[in-house]
Amino acid sequence: MKYALFLSFLILISCSKEAEIVVQQKLAVSANPTVGGTVTPGNNSYKKGQIVNLLATPSAEYVFKDWSGSLSGSTNPSPLTMDMDKSVVGNFEKRQYPLSLNIEGQGTVKEEIAVVAPQSQYPSGTTVKLTAQPGENYEFKDWSGDLISTVNPFSIVVNKSINLKVTFVYSDKDWDGVFDIKDKCPNTPKGESVDLNGCSKSQIDTDGDGIPDSKDIDNNTRKGVPVDANGVMLNPIYLDKNGVTIKAFDWAIISDVGFVDGIKYKIVGFEELKKMIFNNENYSNVCTTLIVDLSSMFLNKQIILDISKWDVSNVKSMS
Repeated sequence: MKYALFLSFLILISCSKEAEIVVQQKLAVSANPTVGGTVTPGNNSYKKGQIVNLLATPSAEYVFKDWSGSLSGSTNPSPLTMDMDKSVVGNFEKRQYPLSLNIEGQGTVKEEIAVVAPQSQYPSGTTVKLTAQPGENYEFKDWSGDLISTVNPFSIVVNKSINLKVTFVYSDKDWDGVFDIKDKCPNTPKGESVDLNGCSKSQIDTDGDGIPDSKDIDNNTRKGVPVDANGVMLNPIYLDKNGVTIKAFDWAIISDVGFVDGIKYKIVGFEELKKMIFNNENYSNVCTTLIVDLSSMFLNKQIILDISKWDVSNVKSMS
């Protein structure tokens, strides 16, 4: 009898202890990236079936994005039922800030960053290199707006909304006060006054031969002819390699005068030469390179002067 009572007592105690056992479920939480913020409450164990409210708190310059792992969605705070062991990740991302660029003048701006492609919104802390690229006849002046600088390229850190204006102006490479697009005399010496065309007295070249008026002895040189350092047309004639014929350069024209071995020669055309022969003028010291027709040149006339130096290389008719 005593044994039966003792056994009943042991069974009663055992059942009472089993009734007190509580099932625990483990919860692991983390933040991605780790510097992006925190998730609370932290790692812990909870009674099976208990509801835990998870709160994601972003760090400065970060925002909460969403949950992953045993929890989904972007509700914050968000309830989580602990019906099993669970692992939850709170995902954060950097704040996005706009970078607005306005352009004055002609040109473009190249945006460069290390990883992310150029865009209108940048993650907070992104370093962006801006390179101002002037259009033709323009040059970079400055950056203005939220940031002011004359540096180009210009590197900025985007940690807030930024509005910038880049200004391009007409270029004036010689700094004479006349924009290059209107400057007829680039490379004006520093300090020299210029006219409306951007030309100083040392640069004005009235006849356009490349020699400024201040050094030009002959300021009426024909356009396109070669000149010496004094602006004087070069000798338009030369002695052929045969040592006899006097020839004209291809840039020479009728009426040009030149010298060979100290003797003066004039470049003549058909009509002038025929008149010289008719009037018994000195037709020996002439250059005939530009004549293509010598027919009837000595009609009813005898050759009484030396014409051995005449150039007949271009003559097509001598009848």
